[in-house]
Amino acid sequence: EERFAPHESALCNWCEFQGICPAKNPPKAKLAPTQEEAREEGAKFADRLAALEEQKDILEQQIGEAKTRLVELSRESGLDRVVGKGPAAAVKHEISLAYPVKDSDLREPLEAWLRARNLWGDYSALDGSALLRAFRGGAFDDTTQQEIRKFLEQRETWRVRVTAKKG
Repeated sequence: EERFAPHESALCNWCEFQGICPAKNPPKAKLAPTQEEAREEGAKFADRLAALEEQKDILEQQIGEAKTRLVELSRESGLDRVVGKGPAAAVKHEISLAYPVKDSDLREPLEAWLRARNLWGDYSALDGSALLRAFRGGAFDDTTQQEIRKFLEQRETWRVRVTAKKG
């Protein structure tokens, strides 16, 4: 056997292994780091994150350039699959229909058309971003703010980003 689980008994007081016995020396709970220790460790991770973000930006630019060139080659030659030394890149071209964006000249006529046919309730959508901006900006009276608040969900998020170093 490679695991020797401790078995406490009346003989424990005479045991030669008390100094290393898990029953007599339970592992101590890890203490939270001091603020100074956290700053030191955090500084290392902040530096690492900044370096990785920089690499990510460079890689994303290179990926974008490679994808752009593959699309150009596909347009020019009609190829939809290009095989490298092992991997392949597939280029898919689709034309799809989309609902007109807010600033489109087609948006207002479409909404009017839907309202005229009593379809607006079925095919309109709440603009949650605009409502939250107005709510946070205090655009409503107190009563309306309280009523809207009842419908809002609270979500917790954590964000980490790289910022310029301040001296």
